[in-house]
Amino acid sequence: MIFQEALRASLQAHSDSTAIESASQNFTYRALAEQADAITAALLARKPAAQSPVGIELRDPASLIISLIGIANARLVFVPIEIG
Repeated sequence: MIFQEALRASLQAHSDSTAIESASQNFTYRALAEQADAITAALLARKPAAQSPVGIELRDPASLIISLIGIANARLVFVPIEIG
């Protein structure tokens, strides 16, 4: 089983449980999957070459996690960027 299939199965199995909890936001696994799927679709709409790098710089941990899942589902490579 590839990583993306295992991840999707896990997100679906726990869809109504809290996945990310912070002082300002809470995400269920379902919401996490939906937002990650939107990122995946946006990336794939650009028709990237297989395993193309995608740079991300996010300070919000929830957005970082969602972005990482979306990038992984698109079978691209995430590259963390640290800006000053």
